[in-house]
Amino acid sequence: MASSRSKRVEYDRFIPFRSTMDMDYARFALTTPSRPRRDGSILSPSSVAYQKLLDECILKNMTRILAFKSAPDTSASQLPQFDEPIRLQKKQQRQISKEPERVLDAPGMLDEDGLNLLDWGSKNMLAIALGDKVCLWDDANKSTKVLLEAVEGSGPITSISWSPDSTVLAVALGNSVLALVDPATGQDVNVTEDDENLTPVLSLAWRSNSILTAGRSDGTVVDYDFRKDDTSICFYNGHRRGVCSLKWSDNRRYLASGGHDKLVHIWDACMPVSHRHPRRHQWLHRISSHTSIVKALDWCPTEATYWPGGGRHDHCIKFWNTVNGSCLNSIDAGSEVCALLWDKNKSELVTSHGFPKNQLTLWNYPSMTRAAELFGHSSRVHFLAGSPLGGVVASAAADETLKFWNIFETPKPTKPELPFARFNSCTETFGGIKVATHFHGGNDCKRLRVAQRSLVELKWQHIFMEVWLQAPKLLCYSFFGAIEGSGPITSISWSPDSTVLAVAFGNSVLALVDPATGQDVNVTEDDENLTPVLSFAWRSNSILTVGSSDGTVVDYDFRKDDTSICFYNGHRRGVCSLKWSDNRRYLASGGHDKLVHIWDACMPVSHHHPRRHQWLHRISSHTSIVKALDWWPTRSNQLVSGGGRNDQCIKFWNTVNGSCLNSIDAGSEVCALLWDKNKSELLTSHGFPKNQLTLWNYPSMTRAAELFGHSSRVHFLAGSPLGGVVASAAADETLKLEALQHFTADYESNMEDFSSA
Repeated sequence: MASSRSKRVEYDRFIPFRSTMDMDYARFALTTPSRPRRDGSILSPSSVAYQKLLDECILKNMTRILAFKSAPDTSASQLPQFDEPIRLQKKQQRQISKEPERVLDAPGMLDEDGLNLLDWGSKNMLAIALGDKVCLWDDANKSTKVLLEAVEGSGPITSISWSPDSTVLAVALGNSVLALVDPATGQDVNVTEDDENLTPVLSLAWRSNSILTAGRSDGTVVDYDFRKDDTSICFYNGHRRGVCSLKWSDNRRYLASGGHDKLVHIWDACMPVSHRHPRRHQWLHRISSHTSIVKALDWCPTEATYWPGGGRHDHCIKFWNTVNGSCLNSIDAGSEVCALLWDKNKSELVTSHGFPKNQLTLWNYPSMTRAAELFGHSSRVHFLAGSPLGGVVASAAADETLKFWNIFETPKPTKPELPFARFNSCTETFGGIKVATHFHGGNDCKRLRVAQRSLVELKWQHIFMEVWLQAPKLLCYSFFGAIEGSGPITSISWSPDSTVLAVAFGNSVLALVDPATGQDVNVTEDDENLTPVLSFAWRSNSILTVGSSDGTVVDYDFRKDDTSICFYNGHRRGVCSLKWSDNRRYLASGGHDKLVHIWDACMPVSHHHPRRHQWLHRISSHTSIVKALDWWPTRSNQLVSGGGRNDQCIKFWNTVNGSCLNSIDAGSEVCALLWDKNKSELLTSHGFPKNQLTLWNYPSMTRAAELFGHSSRVHFLAGSPLGGVVASAAADETLKLEALQHFTADYESNMEDFSSA
C-alpha cells in the first residue's frame, strides 16, 4: 500500500544541493570579515533593529553556506517587506499639564495696553506690580511679601524689571519717576528727580547691571547710568508714540523696541553716531508691517532673529532677520498676541493671547505647529515670565490672577565648563574700595565689576596669573590704603620678577609695594616740585623708568641714595606711555604732545650732562595723544604706535632709521596695543563708537576678529604671561577676561578649560 506522504530522497554521502544554495550569499559570507568593533562600542537599538530587518529581507536569516536538503516552500506573504516600519521603543512624549500648578490672587492688576508689570529675577524671585504696590513671590520657600507701596500722588506703577544679577529692582511710577529698589530692604538705592517735562515709563530693559534702558509714553528711549551725575547717557529716537516693549539681545549689542505707533525698531549700540549728536542713536531697521500695537517681543537665543507679536487687530507672529531687516515668516495666531517667551533650552515658544480664548499657546519651532494650548484665564493674559530654573512659566491676566504653568521641559544640569564657574559672586576689598565680582561659565568672558574708577592702569604678571588659574577664588584683596590727601593712584606696574608692584599717587609720591604683605619696600619723598607720574616701564628688576605729567622721563634705582640716575628730555607735555624693548636697550615714549620718542640707552651722552639722554628719533606724524605703544616681540627694530581720538591710526616704525613702514586707519581711537608673543598677531582696544577689541593679522593687517562687550572706551589691555587670556579694562568700570583662541600658548596643554571658553 502506497504511503500518502511524499517520498524523501536519501543519500549516503554529504553532497550539497547546488540548486538550493545562494551563491551570492556564499560569496558575501566568505569575503566579509566578521570582527568585533575595534572601539569596543555597542550598537544602538536602532542599528540592531535595522540589521535584523536587513537579515530578514535580504539575507533571509541564512547562517550556512552549504545546503544538504531541499528548501521548504515559503509563501510570498510570509516574507517580511523592506518598507515595513521598524518597531523600536518610542520615546515617550512629554506630557504638558493642562492645569496650572498654582494660582495666586493678584488684586489691583491693571488692564491696560503697554505696561510691563511682571518679571522673574535670576535669584528665583518673581515681582509683580499691583496698582500702587510691588509684591514679591519667593519660589524657593513659596512665600509672598509686599516690597514697596508708592507714595500717594505718585501714580500707579507702570513697569518693573530685575537687574541681570537681581540685586536691584527697577520700578517706574506714573509720575515719571524711576527708582532702583533693594529687594532685601525695600529701600531706594537710586531715584530720578520728579520732572514735569518727562512722561511715564512704560517699558524697561537692562543692558548691563549698571545701564538701564527705559521707554516712555512720548516715544523716547533713554539709557540711564545711575553711577553718573548726568544719568541720561544715550538716546534712541524713532518712535512717535509710547514705547511699550524693549528687549536687548543676548550679546547686549542689539535693542528691539515696539510701540503704540505700530512700529518696531532695531538699534545697533555699536553703530556710529553723528558728531553733532554723540549721544543720539539712529535706528538700524524700522519695521512698519504690523497693523496694531506691538507689545510682544523676544529674541531667538541661537539666531540673529527676533519675534514680535501683533495686537488686537493684527493677530500675527512675525520672524525678522536683524541683519537685513527682512521678514522670514508670518504666522496668524488667531487672536491678539499679548506676550512672547522663548524657551532657552529647546526650540519652543509660548505666547499669551486675548479675546476670545485668553489662552497660552506653546509652539514648536521652526515648524510653528501648536504643541499645546492652555486655558484657565478669563481675561487677556497680559504678561509672561519664565523661571530662571526652567520649566515653569508665570502668567498674569486682567482677571486679577497669577498662574504658574509647567510648560517648558526642565533643563538637565550641566557641568560647569570652567573650574571656578560655580563661584557666582563675591565681594572683596581692593585698596579700601569694594570690588564686586561676577564669574560666568560657558562662552561668556569673566568680568570683574569695579565700584569706583580707581585703577588707572592694568598690569598683569606671572605670579598672580598663576595663582588665579590654579585656585578657584578671587585674587582681589587689599594691598594698602591710600593715605588721605595723597590723591588717586595714577599708574601701577609689576617688576619683571613680580616681587614688587610700583604704585604712583596723585601727589607725585612713588612707592614699591610687597604684594605678599602690602607693605612699602621703598617710597620716594613728597616733593611739591614734582608732578604726578603717568606711566611706568621697568628696565630691570632694579631700575624703574617713570614718565610724569610735565614731560620728564626719569630712571630710578632705589638701591642708591640718589634714586634718580638718568633723565630723558624731549616731551613738552605729559608722558602717558613708556615701553622698553625686549633687549632693554631701546625705550619708546608717547605723550600728550602727540610725539613719539625712541631712546637708545647705549647712545653716548654729553660730558656736560652725563645723566641726560638725547632721543634717537622723534616722530611727529600722529595728530592726537599717543598712549598705545608696543615693540615687535622678536625684533628690537620695529615699533607700533596707536593714535588717539583725532588720529585713529596704527603706525609701524623702523627704529633704526625712524621711517614709517606702514599706516593703518583703525576707524576709531586706539587706546591700547598688545602683541601676541607667540604669533604674528596684534590686539588693539578702541573707543567711540564701538568700544571694541580688534585682533589683526600681521603683516597683512587684516581683521581676524572683533570683540564687543564694553560700553565705553577700553583704556587698558594686559596679556597673561601664560598666553591665551587677555584682560581689558574700560571706562564702563568693568574688567573683562577674554580667552582668545588666536592667542595660543603652551598653557593650552594644562588649561583646556580656557581654550574652550
